[in-house]
Amino acid sequence: MGAATHQLMFGIVVPVEIDGESRYAVVRSLHQQTLERLVAANEPPAGWHAVVSDAAHHVIAQSDQADAVIGKELPLAQRHRAGRDGVFEFVDSEGRPSLEAYARSELTGWEIAVWAPKALLEAPARALWWALGLLALLAFALVVGLALWLGRIIARSVGHTARAAVALGEGRPMPLDQTPVAEVNTLMAQLRGAATRRKAAEDSLRESEATFRAMFDFSSVGKIEVEPGSGRFLRANPAMCKFVGYSEAELLARSVYDITYPDDLELDHLLCRRLDAGESDFDVEKRYVRKDGEAVWARTTVNVIHDALGRPLRHMAVIQDINARKRAEEDLKASKDRLELALNAAQLGSWQYDPRRRMFSGDARAQEIVDFAENEAPIEEVMKRVHPDDLEKVLAAIEASLDPVDPKRSATEFRIRRADGEIRWVETLGLAYFEGAGSQRRAVSFGGTVQDITERKEREEKEHLLMREINHRAKNMLSVVDAIAHQTATKSPEDFVERFSERIQALSANQDLLVRNEWNGVEIADLVRAQLAHFADLIGSRIAMHGPKLRLSPASAQAIGLALHELATNAGKYGSLSTDTGRVDVSWGTDGDTLTMSWTEHEGPPVSAPKRRGFGTIVMEAMAQRSVNGKVDLDYAPSGLTWRLTCPAADALEPREREQISGAGANRAGDTNGRVADPPPAFAGEEKESGARHSPQFNTKLRGR
Repeated sequence: MGAATHQLMFGIVVPVEIDGESRYAVVRSLHQQTLERLVAANEPPAGWHAVVSDAAHHVIAQSDQADAVIGKELPLAQRHRAGRDGVFEFVDSEGRPSLEAYARSELTGWEIAVWAPKALLEAPARALWWALGLLALLAFALVVGLALWLGRIIARSVGHTARAAVALGEGRPMPLDQTPVAEVNTLMAQLRGAATRRKAAEDSLRESEATFRAMFDFSSVGKIEVEPGSGRFLRANPAMCKFVGYSEAELLARSVYDITYPDDLELDHLLCRRLDAGESDFDVEKRYVRKDGEAVWARTTVNVIHDALGRPLRHMAVIQDINARKRAEEDLKASKDRLELALNAAQLGSWQYDPRRRMFSGDARAQEIVDFAENEAPIEEVMKRVHPDDLEKVLAAIEASLDPVDPKRSATEFRIRRADGEIRWVETLGLAYFEGAGSQRRAVSFGGTVQDITERKEREEKEHLLMREINHRAKNMLSVVDAIAHQTATKSPEDFVERFSERIQALSANQDLLVRNEWNGVEIADLVRAQLAHFADLIGSRIAMHGPKLRLSPASAQAIGLALHELATNAGKYGSLSTDTGRVDVSWGTDGDTLTMSWTEHEGPPVSAPKRRGFGTIVMEAMAQRSVNGKVDLDYAPSGLTWRLTCPAADALEPREREQISGAGANRAGDTNGRVADPPPAFAGEEKESGARHSPQFNTKLRGR
């Protein structure tokens, strides 16, 4: 407040800095009306008030009553400030609720505020609401009037449409007149279209039902409708009645489970429960029981029909008679079983070759024989099993069988080399199947049997060897008979017939032993005695036999017997039995799991190794050791020939003998003094004839063999 003017004064001070120091200030004092003019220039609306106050809340300028309030403090109600600017409510000096908006200067702390009574501020809004209310009321009245007018029109149109819909529902003709409402007319057009489509659908449905009934009633396969859960027949066509032997009335009094074969009931119930639980269909092969009690096979395909709520309404089933096919399958299976039994009995394997895929397949026995693990293999892999020496023959046989012009039935014997290196003989029989004609004729399948013939090949080899031996022995026998005849006649011509007959009978006894036993279970002593039958008078004197009572297996008896025959023949021709003083020791025995047998000659003429290896030597060495998996030592010592066989007892003796040897653990002697029983009666008292038997004439005859 000015001291002289007694009026509010305010000034603007601007400090002036020189060299960083405030040296002086520029000050200007302004009259209070300066701000009043500014406030007046922005005259607020009627009833509104504007005021400018300093930081001490002194009024500096006001829009009304300026002279009365300049310099005075603002009422306390208007000092409430929550921030630099904002809006708040207060009660003015006249007690009226008012709204004030203010803004404070951060530089000077002065405030500018504008306020007005709330009633004044809200008056335009209330007037607007009243105006809007009146307009809304008028609009509502207008809408109600229009609605009533339109409602009558629409009601008449809807009534018309309803009558048309009722007519449509009852199947009567629909009215063709129009209504004032375009939408209703559109609806009427749709209803007329629906009526047309409904009629077409009804016609189609009637046609479909007629077709379905015809297909159901006149179908060649059985068709039925059954009730879910109970399985009660609802409908059955004539084909189904014929299939099971019941009339339709008889079936309608039964359920499908009543005519189901007992063994198939559990599966039938399970599948129907699944169908009712949501599955769409199932297809099963099952048996039905006819009225006459016969079980018949059928393929049953079942679908479920649901109602509008999705619940199962009925089951529809198609029953196809497959009884003939099942019987054929059973017959085929029985035939396959018989074929498999026959193949197993004959120890045959079956195989198949696909020429287009070049794949070989076979059953378990064929896989075992050919030695390949997989059920199917490329033909190249199978050919790797064929022995290289036989491969060309096998390929030629296959090519000849697959020749479309002149196919040959395949019958091939060849060797295969198994994975472990073992060589086996096999025989294959095959026949190709062709399709097409002329130049288009091609082999599409090639099949047959395979058999392991290793044992047969070994028998054939032995038989060939035996045939040679039989020829050899026949010649020897004739030489012996000739020598016996000459020696008997020279020694005692008067009783020639009797003595010659006895010796011939001794030779026959040896042959009888071989034929009678077929080399099965031959005791070693009997075998030695039989092979030395024509020297029977020397057994016990010049021929000594030592060994336990042992029985040889058929294969070993055959081989060892042939070797003994050759040894005896050579001893009589060139060895210790060709003189009157020579001796032969034949011994055998077991040592643990080993069988040993020896032939030792003493005091005979000097011996030397033969210049060539003849058939007799092969029999004494190779055949004997190969047959018993043993070893033969043949020593041509000057003092006398020695033949010694060593082999596993398991490969030479009968099984019972091997068990007894293992149990007793010791050799068993044939008699207490190591000698065998006395010679047969046919040779008793013949020891005196030994000199005549081995005279130079006898030797000459034998050497001429």
